[in-house]
Amino acid sequence: MCCVVAYAACLILLLPRLPFNLDEILDLMALRSHGSSELMVNIGRNAGGTPLSYLVRLPLVHWFGESRAAARFPSALFSVAACCGVFLLARRLGLRWPLLAALVFATFPLQFRYALEARAYSQALCLSVWSTILFLAWMERKRSIGLALLYGLSIAAGLYTQPYTIFVPAAHFVWLGFRRDWRILLATGAAIIVAGVAFVPWYRFSVPLWKEGVIAMYPQSTIGLRAVELIVREIAGTGYFGSALLICALVIAFRFGFQHGNDTRIFWALYLAIPLIGVVAADRFFVYFLAIRQMIFMLAPLAILFTLGVETSLAREWRIAGTLLTVALLSASTYEDVHMFYRPHDDFDSAARTLAADNDCVIYVPDDSRPYYSFFRPELASRDCDLKTAGRVTVAVSPWGRDKSNPVDRTLRESGFVKLTQQDSSGPIIELYGR
Repeated sequence: MCCVVAYAACLILLLPRLPFNLDEILDLMALRSHGSSELMVNIGRNAGGTPLSYLVRLPLVHWFGESRAAARFPSALFSVAACCGVFLLARRLGLRWPLLAALVFATFPLQFRYALEARAYSQALCLSVWSTILFLAWMERKRSIGLALLYGLSIAAGLYTQPYTIFVPAAHFVWLGFRRDWRILLATGAAIIVAGVAFVPWYRFSVPLWKEGVIAMYPQSTIGLRAVELIVREIAGTGYFGSALLICALVIAFRFGFQHGNDTRIFWALYLAIPLIGVVAADRFFVYFLAIRQMIFMLAPLAILFTLGVETSLAREWRIAGTLLTVALLSASTYEDVHMFYRPHDDFDSAARTLAADNDCVIYVPDDSRPYYSFFRPELASRDCDLKTAGRVTVAVSPWGRDKSNPVDRTLRESGFVKLTQQDSSGPIIELYGR
């Protein structure tokens, strides 16, 4: 309990530290909708967007405003709940140090990042962990209708939070096929189908909106041979070094760690592999770009299997190997967690304050980036420029507008303007022009 309280306190203290990133701004812009119909449409326009994480965040934003702490608090809460779930899964597997598994999971940079972002991934990860707990509890009490209903509800809640959570119950289903437990296989399949049917209305409503966003942002799928490199480099957020440590521990765990039959080994292998395979296949099918956050559901089995590998190393008197694996991975994860707060971040809030203070007309590059500044300063939505009468012009260049052809500088020079100053940072660039 002390560890849970300490981790929760750490997250709460860190919630306001980082500026809102672009994805968080997009999600919060949807919450500004007038009425439920507009809210649903705006959620659907975010590619892959589903309503449950927005609805969880909505009351806090309405009560406490669009502060970083209020918007991100649900993600921190779900992260704490997910850590508790990993502890229970590790103990169910029979690990001597389930707290180590929870610690490894908590410090994974990928998990830690989304625990501090106002997005759906921490909530989705938590639901995937607890659906696995419910599934295993149901396996022990196969006649429990209550557990079956809770399991089905957890699948539906996962789909309405992030659709790729479906690959976790898919792993459960495939495992039952290996066991040839036909009765419970049919019951699990029925739970997945019912949850899928419950998701159909939202899918039919939002898919046309999703496709518009995907085609506009990603006209071609980016999945190719580099997907393997992406997964190996970023799966836990610790780079190649951390991935090498995880692979070493996984080899030890699968080779020597399972002493109670092959069923358990197959279960954890499927829990690890199917979310990865399913995400790659789905992104390929929907012509979407591959992002490591879509595979965040692998982190729970990764943390547990890593701990099993460490415990197996120590049990076989490979004490140096087990100790080095633990210390090295925790050190690499902690370094990345701390480094996250010191590397450059896009800060539209700061840029919007600068633009508002200058009191000049503003040109946005690209032009459709205007809402990301006016989100923080509404008056920026009407700062249009008339180059014939303006004495000074401020240009706001968004990060993704730097590599595109930008005729603004040439247009301004042809109109008699010269560049006076430039505020260059990792986020938006603010350029000041005068005659």
